Amino acid sequence: MYEDWVTALNEHYARYERQNREVVDRVLTTSYTLRPGAKETLTELHARGYQTAIITGSFSTTAEAVARNLGITYALANATPHFSEQNHFTHISVHGEERIVKAEQLRTLCTTLGITPEDCAVVGDSSNDLDLFAVTQAGITFTWCSERVRTAAKATITELPELLPLF
Repeated sequence: MYEDWVTALNEHYARYERQNREVVDRVLTTSYTLRPGAKETLTELHARGYQTAIITGSFSTTAEAVARNLGITYALANATPHFSEQNHFTHISVHGEERIVKAEQLRTLCTTLGITPEDCAVVGDSSNDLDLFAVTQAGITFTWCSERVRTAAKATITELPELLPLF
């Protein structure tokens, strides 16, 4: 299943093969939609002294764009676009099964910051976030997520601004 996803991902983005980095970066940095209240919620969390990170199964380029847009310090992703010496897109590499990689990335970030995963809270919306929920024991999800994800979470919210009273 995982291998099929990696193959499908590369097949989907093969249409950009030989496109220059600027074209591919534009696609990957504009291919996301922020949840309502994201910017305001993160601004308030930062004002309260919280550090924030994005840990995503998406592309490093996309994660970095979202992080810049929202003032997030750490951007970690599972997929990386690669380019030739001529700056033409060649392929995508995926670092491993998303749910496992995300938990490993959180552990590594925590080690770097001198904290433990239990010092963290995680907002996630899919089964690929369940390992993060387990590692932190502080998973937060949305009311519209699957029952499996809602059951694993410590808290459920409708929109991001509902995070603020939790912190």
